Amino acid sequence: MKTKQVIVFGLSLIGCGLFLVNHRGYSEPPPDRIVRLAELEIYPDQVNAYKAALKEEIATSIRVEPGALTLYAVSVKDHPEQIRLFETYSNQASYGAHLQAPHFKKYKEQTQRMVKSLSLLETHPILLGSKFKMNFQTFIFELARVENLYLQGGRAPARCNAFNSLSSAIASSCTPRRISLSSTEANPNGSPSHPIRPRL
Repeated sequence: MKTKQVIVFGLSLIGCGLFLVNHRGYSEPPPDRIVRLAELEIYPDQVNAYKAALKEEIATSIRVEPGALTLYAVSVKDHPEQIRLFETYSNQASYGAHLQAPHFKKYKEQTQRMVKSLSLLETHPILLGSKFKMNFQTFIFELARVENLYLQGGRAPARCNAFNSLSSAIASSCTPRRISLSSTEANPNGSPSHPIRPRL
């Protein structure tokens, strides 16, 4: 019976997850959300070098800064020297941390002689929408985590909280935080349980 329950529970999670992985999200932005637009003009002979530096800065910011939610860079059609940036940060503190990050300071130093002009636009976000696609590997690891909680038995509150955290992460427009499967979960009474291992 227990095996059957586990199978049913697992299939339910997978079905729900496949629906949520490609979630179309529309959310009223929190009052402290920072959304900035930047308009840059790059010297024509520096466009390629600037794009390389910009790509490195954006990739690093998204990878290491929890508060850097989106960083989009585009160029105006037929005018590659005209760059437009769209940036969103969790709050003012996250934006401040971004400005002080070593990779951002490196970018500014590398590109200061490449930029002909720079204009920053302050904005007030109205509605933020996206077709959010959760990283599938992250979903599988989270699924394994919830399954382990289920198999340990007598963990209904923790199991419910784990699934709710997964659903909330998918439903938001932010990248879900990766939870280490080697961490030790606490029982409802506060005592440690067995370390969780992925069942993949």
